[in-house]
Formats: sequence, C-alpha cells, structure tokens
Amino acid sequence: MLYALAVALLWGALCGLVHAPFWAVVMGGVAAAALAIRLEWDALGGRSSNRRPNFWLLLAAAYVFLGMMGVGVVSLGYYLGEWLLFQLHRL
Repeated sequence: MLYALAVALLWGALCGLVHAPFWAVVMGGVAAAALAIRLEWDALGGRSSNRRPNFWLLLAAAYVFLGMMGVGVVSLGYYLGEWLLFQLHRL
C-alpha cells in the first residue's frame, strides 16, 4: 500500500509541475488503486481457495474506495507540484 501511495504522490507532483489536465490526475489515481490491489493480492486472499462467498463484491468496493483515495492523493501531489513550481519561479 505504501508503494502505491508514494507512486500516486509522485505522479500528482509530476502532473502539477507540467500543469497536466485533470483526466491525467484521475487516471493516475485509478492506476494507483489498481497497483495497491495488485500488490496486496495475496493478503486479500486472492489465491486462496477458502475465500469469502462475496469476495468479488468486497474487492469491487475496495477498488472504488482506493480509487477515491488515490485521486485524492494524486490531487494532493498535484497541489504540491504546483507549489514547488511557484517556489522555483520566485527564485
């Protein structure tokens, strides 16, 4: 999860530095959510034979939640990237 968080923050900062459109920010957040689920697949019980009966519903809910959080973290990175660009222009 921490790797996905770091990637989302760095992607947002990069988007902020180049003033990328918002769709790039959203796609970065969704990709960060997919990365988080992929990295934690074994911990979620992905390969286990004794999964919960509603595993796919729980997985979809987790993906939507992580997608929302990912877009928020990328947006925070975007703000930090714009702030850094503003600070560099002031020098």
